[in-house]
Amino acid sequence: MKFSFQIHRVQFTKTFGISKLSRDYQDVIRVFIKKDGISAVGETPAIPYYGLVPEKMIQDLNEKKESLQEVSWETPPEFYSSLETIFPGQSFLRSALDGAAWDWYRQKMDRPIWQLIGTPDPATASASNFTIGLSSPAEMAKEISSNPWPSYKLKLGTDQDEEIIKACLEVTDKPLRIDANGAWTVERAKKLFGIFAENLPARLGTAK
Repeated sequence: MKFSFQIHRVQFTKTFGISKLSRDYQDVIRVFIKKDGISAVGETPAIPYYGLVPEKMIQDLNEKKESLQEVSWETPPEFYSSLETIFPGQSFLRSALDGAAWDWYRQKMDRPIWQLIGTPDPATASASNFTIGLSSPAEMAKEISSNPWPSYKLKLGTDQDEEIIKACLEVTDKPLRIDANGAWTVERAKKLFGIFAENLPARLGTAK
């Protein structure tokens, strides 16, 4: 079994903002596994506000490569049980390796992952939210108007949150979900939810 690792940069078409930062790209750590003639890949984002540095993540993976190669496994759950020992407290790295293991396993079994783990056919699932990055109320409303979708998730976390939601509600009748990325205090959340409940439609919900 062989492992290799790579930093891949995904360049955005426009700046994407949340309450914690704005960025024009996302670095992704890719993990490659080759086992029994099958090549597989998994990945995880290196998110700055979680203190994740791409180069350090690659270093950590390389330092544990020998330990990874010594693991004997035939199913992803068997592999993951060892990952919890090799990478304690490093859930992002475990996620990338786990993803690669499932990619390997679904090829070996010649079945899609959703069948292997017993979940419904993704073709029958609801569409994911279209995420609108944090910007001015007018810009966020324009982004919704330019991208028709079944539902949207609004990034919030500024003193304009109420104005943002009202502006977005004016341009769509689709469900809106909100995500402040931990920017609200309990007191501010209670205040804003009170305002929303009094003035905004029931189709406004919180992101999960």
